[in-house]
Amino acid sequence: MRRILLILLLLLPSWSQAAESDLTVTQQRLEALRDPATFRKDWKDPAPPGYGAAKQYLLRWLQGRIQTLRPGEDLGPLTQQIKADLLARGLVCHSEGTPDCPADEQGILPQGYVFAPGLVWLNGGQFLLLTTGLGVSPIGFDDSAYLFQHHKNGWRLVWRDEQRDYRQGHFHLNAVGDVQVSSLQNGKRLILSVADHWSPYSSNWGAISYRLWQWDLRTGRQDKLLDRSEYAYLGVDRPYEAKLTATDIWIGFHAGSIDTGVHNYHAIRHFKVAAGKAQRVAPYALTPRNFIEEWLQGPDLDGLRWGAPGRYWWRRQMRKRDLDDYGELNTCANDPSLRQVGLGVTYDEKKPIQPLYITLRILGGGDYKVLSIGFTPRPGCDAEAPEAETAESPLTLFLRPRGRMAPPGEGQPNTMNHFRLTLASLDEYKPILSVFWEKVCLRGGRSVCEGSHTGLQCILPGFGRMKV
Repeated sequence: MRRILLILLLLLPSWSQAAESDLTVTQQRLEALRDPATFRKDWKDPAPPGYGAAKQYLLRWLQGRIQTLRPGEDLGPLTQQIKADLLARGLVCHSEGTPDCPADEQGILPQGYVFAPGLVWLNGGQFLLLTTGLGVSPIGFDDSAYLFQHHKNGWRLVWRDEQRDYRQGHFHLNAVGDVQVSSLQNGKRLILSVADHWSPYSSNWGAISYRLWQWDLRTGRQDKLLDRSEYAYLGVDRPYEAKLTATDIWIGFHAGSIDTGVHNYHAIRHFKVAAGKAQRVAPYALTPRNFIEEWLQGPDLDGLRWGAPGRYWWRRQMRKRDLDDYGELNTCANDPSLRQVGLGVTYDEKKPIQPLYITLRILGGGDYKVLSIGFTPRPGCDAEAPEAETAESPLTLFLRPRGRMAPPGEGQPNTMNHFRLTLASLDEYKPILSVFWEKVCLRGGRSVCEGSHTGLQCILPGFGRMKV
């Protein structure tokens, strides 16, 4: 034990010197990015010159700073010291306790600045999650997530989720929202990263992305099993939910509805991992109407699996038409497993909306199958369905939910920070909460962000409301 302590003491000066050198280079790289000539003029532009190098030097410096941590140690002091070191060199802005980023008449100019990094223990201290944000013009921060595991020589980087394609049309700001690591099973772990992405041109609508890796600890190989992005409504307290086990992944989010009176509905994705693949399995939807949404708007392969080939023809025709509000949801007297969903279809703007009736069978466990489609209702299907099947309810299918999604609806300007704080009584989530509070809710500064922003972006000085 004494020998190990001596080795650590001998290594400390070299780590400190290397970290100081990396911070100096990081400062030089970031200051170079503040040249207006390097600013991106459009969201589709490539990353600024030198952006990737600046991000990697920042990572090297942060990696050096965490080497003295012990698994499970209080992360507060080191997190504050990192922020203070960045602040002393004028590298951090728009974080709690830091100055605002420079601004002009168009808005803030975060490029060349860092959003205060966050540290969180995962899996009871087995892993250390580091999140960072690097400012990029136009307004925004590009987030990255890094996972470290402790070894005899210190903390080693074992996984990363970051934007590494800096080309024209491929560079998009990445938002890190939730990272989870599964328990160990057969020498393998699953790593899930979920994030929401928004565009200033699409109001409160954006995308939910979820990526899943299978990590073989025996070989070190990490295979990406899922990499999906889905159109979603982000203007609610909790845009998504995520749950990961050793064999399953659950994702819930607010998807756009074909019913103009519904606006959005709770969509659910459940994948089971087996033989190195992630296969989507039931539950496919929470209610019969939600299943129709999935059947009409989902991938073609799903449409074939959920209905006979003849129904697929109907599905293709319906996707070419304007679909209007849902009608009644009814049960069928001769078969309690059947449901009939009414749907308005517009074939010609000069003609009135024509009702269409879809009959489906409830298979159980959130699984359904479309049986028939026609312009006349099925005989005997005229009783109202149970209220639980017609009213939306928060997602409750997760084995251990991390909080409830907001009810679907018109999308009032709710604040994500208020929702995060409702979980503060749960000790397990306090470290995660602190990261979300700093990286998401205080991105525009406490004075302008608290209680006055929609979705992820705040009302920023000189720019006005974003995502309204």
